[in-house]
Amino acid sequence: MTQVKSCPRCFQLMWIKDDQFEVLDENTLRARCPHCKELVRIKLTGLGANAAGPKMGH
Repeated sequence: MTQVKSCPRCFQLMWIKDDQFEVLDENTLRARCPHCKELVRIKLTGLGANAAGPKMGH
């Protein structure tokens, strides 16, 4: 599975595979942006049709 999220530092889309992120807790992932190389946290959606999916900012 691949997670897609915009980087909170450089705002470019990150396509992150399962082996490229770390689960911090049930609502948060941590990954390194392939563009700016910053280590960023990714919040997951908890309710609704997209539960457990990454928030896309809209």
